[in-house]
Amino acid sequence: MTIGKSILTIAALAALVAACQSDYSYGGGERGVDLSADTVSFDTVYSDAATAAASIKVYNRSSSDMTVASIALAGGEASAFEVNINGQAACEAHGLRLASGDSLYVFVRLRAGANGSSEPVEMLDSVVVTTARAVQRVVLRACSQDVVRLADASLGTMHLTADRPYLVTGTLTVDSAAVLTVDAGARIYFAGDASMLVHGRLEVCGTPDRPALFATHRREAWYADLPGQWQGIELAAGSSASLAYATVANAVTALRIDSAATADALVGCRLMHASRDGLHARCARVDLTNTLVANCGRCLVLVEGGRCRMLHCTLANYQRRISRLAPSLYVSDNWLADDGTPVCAPVESLEIVNSIVYGTMLNELTLDMSGETEEPVTTVRHSLLHLGSAWADTEADSRFEATIVNSDPLFSDTDGAHFGLTADSPARDAADPASALPVDIRSIARFADGQPDMGAFEFEVSE
Repeated sequence: MTIGKSILTIAALAALVAACQSDYSYGGGERGVDLSADTVSFDTVYSDAATAAASIKVYNRSSSDMTVASIALAGGEASAFEVNINGQAACEAHGLRLASGDSLYVFVRLRAGANGSSEPVEMLDSVVVTTARAVQRVVLRACSQDVVRLADASLGTMHLTADRPYLVTGTLTVDSAAVLTVDAGARIYFAGDASMLVHGRLEVCGTPDRPALFATHRREAWYADLPGQWQGIELAAGSSASLAYATVANAVTALRIDSAATADALVGCRLMHASRDGLHARCARVDLTNTLVANCGRCLVLVEGGRCRMLHCTLANYQRRISRLAPSLYVSDNWLADDGTPVCAPVESLEIVNSIVYGTMLNELTLDMSGETEEPVTTVRHSLLHLGSAWADTEADSRFEATIVNSDPLFSDTDGAHFGLTADSPARDAADPASALPVDIRSIARFADGQPDMGAFEFEVSE
């Protein structure tokens, strides 16, 4: 081949390559790319911690290859969001070739610093995809929450306030000589296997409109009723507690009261969505008033020895996230200690007044006195119970007075874990006025319509 012909051949090849590159660069459909989402939302996340990554998929569904001119995080390096574009951790990327029918990924996560606010702060940004045919955006949305971090902390006498939420990792221990006061509206979130262990005294001072919250640190809606996300609160031997309007949710056992511990009262509390028990009281004396215990995997209330009194309480077990294995209320004089040793201790008394014990099992109340201690003093008055055929002759049983058996209480929404009463509920106007409390768990007057209702929730005409 002559030198002249060689030059012409090289020039022709270069022109062909240039033509192909030009086609590749300006190809694609008129509408640009297809995106897997127009918005990526993160639930409330804690400042100074990264979220899990969310993905955006960028598709070329046109019949020709194309070049994406750029993919960029609009906020750039100043953004609270971080992106990984087609495998590269960078705020922007240019000249991304995308064959017909092919796709690439953009991964997004939030890593927000402290925002200085006690309330969640909304974070907004967008991923901008630019092609020769269009400029397209995916909105990024999240809320960042400043928290006070407590990691394997041992606390002396102090207050947990409502100013900012607390995030607990490990065990939060209250020393034996200490008093931990939890203010109304305080939020204590527990990560993983975190727990609270009380050797001293726990005082929860919530109110009906500002309860204190103890719950999982996961704020996504899917976790709201998911059991077993942290270990729960344990009152160790020799400790004491008074809980007013505390909500304890998503634990293994919401509240465990060990031998020789005392709980002066649980007033207006909500113990919900535990994978085992809502309340496990062992050789303790427990008074529950205007309290809801609901949707647990084992017992709502497990009493082993000691004494238990319930006034205007609702025990409702319609747990569907995990299998149920035990009745809502189980009272026993015998059990196995943590080391497997058999233990036997008498149940002093069980009193259920103006309360509801109901759920999906045929019998939601068991008295197990196989430890052969004396039969406990048992009083059930003006209450509604699901007993199946196990306690068929309650009218002839002196332990039961004005008790409604096996009638559905007609809760307002068991699927949504709302256990107020509907207009046709048999628990309406059926409580004992002489024993009734003046208000319900929400501070609604019980005598506004003349007669109080059973359970923690008084029916309102507006419901």
